[in-house]
Amino acid sequence: MVIQRKSSGLTLTTVIMAMSLLSYVFLYGLNAFMARYLGPEGYGQYSIAIQVLSIAMWFSLLGTNNSSKRYLSKFLQQNNDEQVLQYIGWNLKYVAYTFSACIVISLLLCAAMLVLDHTNVKELNSYELALYMFWVAPLFGLSTWLCGVLLNNDNVLASYAINNLLYFALFLFFSYCAYLFIPLHINNLQILGVFFAVAIVWLAIVSLVTLKHLPVLRLLTREHLKAVKIYDSLPWLKTAIRLALVNLVYVLMAASQFFIIRMTTGNNKQVALFAACYTIASFFSVLAHAIYTPIKAHISHLSSTREGCNLLQKKINMANSIMLLLSVVILTLLYFYGAEFLHHFGASFVVAKQPLLLLAVAFSLSGFAFLASYILSYSGLESHLLKINIVIFFIQVVLGVGLTYYYGLIGIVLSVLITAVLVCFIYSISIRTKLPLKPFSLF
Repeated sequence: MVIQRKSSGLTLTTVIMAMSLLSYVFLYGLNAFMARYLGPEGYGQYSIAIQVLSIAMWFSLLGTNNSSKRYLSKFLQQNNDEQVLQYIGWNLKYVAYTFSACIVISLLLCAAMLVLDHTNVKELNSYELALYMFWVAPLFGLSTWLCGVLLNNDNVLASYAINNLLYFALFLFFSYCAYLFIPLHINNLQILGVFFAVAIVWLAIVSLVTLKHLPVLRLLTREHLKAVKIYDSLPWLKTAIRLALVNLVYVLMAASQFFIIRMTTGNNKQVALFAACYTIASFFSVLAHAIYTPIKAHISHLSSTREGCNLLQKKINMANSIMLLLSVVILTLLYFYGAEFLHHFGASFVVAKQPLLLLAVAFSLSGFAFLASYILSYSGLESHLLKINIVIFFIQVVLGVGLTYYYGLIGIVLSVLITAVLVCFIYSISIRTKLPLKPFSLF
């Protein structure tokens, strides 16, 4: 039985690794296609819009997708259908308020745009794509939440496939359909139509799959929703808000780099160059996820004893050695063939080879920090991790604004690189003072 469980766990990890790599292929293909289809200016707007969408989705969910991992998974394991229905009912009522806020914001923006268009001040099609993202955020947010419900029901592969593979595949498919029907001069409202198509189809599929794997949801009635009061379940509410704040830091750290270069340079073409480099360099994040994920399950119980820490250290050393070896190989490939990778996004992107190399080094360092963040989180030091990340975020913003103002694209990349070095240093010091572990050692 033990051997069978280990074999099953190893198979699951292997499949998830393969799916991670395939998801990256879809992500890479989608961004390369959009860069060529929209051009540098349009692709820059698209990249900013994706970051705004991630923030709008955070607002629409407000921590429910994270808090459900703590409560819903426990209720499902206990086969407590009544508690499951009560918690899901509470979640739906909770997000109804946040979704309503998103809809109100989108309606106000729409009204302002229509007034300005009617008075010939600014045409409706001339606004930045990012302004339309609050219109689709509730749809994307609900799909993300349902994927979390699948995950909490131990449907790991189904959740991962829908939340990653299907998401990028749908975007690629509908973007290509738009290209077939509108090969030239697509406007932002038409691109918004692509977002709506992806959101509706994605939501329909994830809803059907969730109902199939979790039939208890069919028992949810209006009476359950009416009986639920948001403030009657303070532990659920406090957990959701606390985890929302933790997640917000990560969302802002990723999005701030795009916002800084857009506001500092005032040039969407610079954003497009950075987005292309970001897409290529993000392979290191996929690599880190594949290498370090098998260790995550052992952190909580091994970090509690001296003997466990020694065993955990051996696993860390092995994983770091693999990460270092593969990072060197990939960085070497980017050094010689970086221009060819950038050419996939368009001929005008080849000029960003130097920023690409620097950003790749930064992402490789961040890859090493991937496990360190989980060590802090899984060993009961999550509040300490939040404080560190808040400090790192403000440092990143200050560095980003200053360096981008003087050096443009190279400046924002340098700020990311310096921040990555600081993250590794601070994480290492924090872990070594709290635990007998060396998160970045090789031997």
